[in-house]
Amino acid sequence: MSRGFLAVFLAVAVVTLPAPASLNSNSVLTEARRVADWQLAQIGDADQLASLKNNDRSLRGWVMGAFDVGLSALADKDPKYAEIIYAQGRRQGWQLGGRQFHADDHVIAQTWIWAYERRHDPVMIAAVRRTFDAVIAASPDVPLDFVSDSETSCQVRWC
Repeated sequence: MSRGFLAVFLAVAVVTLPAPASLNSNSVLTEARRVADWQLAQIGDADQLASLKNNDRSLRGWVMGAFDVGLSALADKDPKYAEIIYAQGRRQGWQLGGRQFHADDHVIAQTWIWAYERRHDPVMIAAVRRTFDAVIAASPDVPLDFVSDSETSCQVRWC
């Protein structure tokens, strides 16, 4: 009972806190750039980059994919980030992660679609189209129960 009260109290406290007076679109954009630049510098760190290069899936997985989706939103405001996305896409061959039915390996598709919408180069979304066409065509009939990777789990269909 006390945990529930504490959770409600904290939720009400957070909702009723006033927004910072300095919060405006320019300050948000400045902070977004600062965060993106910091993250890009971390990715550029030799040790971290080496570990990413040793695991190509991680470059197209959900962690980097989520970052790249955010970066694409920022790139609409600053072309510097757009060029970073285009370079990343070229390095990755505009591919998705290797697991055909796993959303973690598909999030990067949103960034490739963003790039395609601006440059209209079909190479940018060829793997996206191929992957999602295959997902739709597969139509497996296994249940949606989440079980670790096996032939009878939802891992053999998009779930």
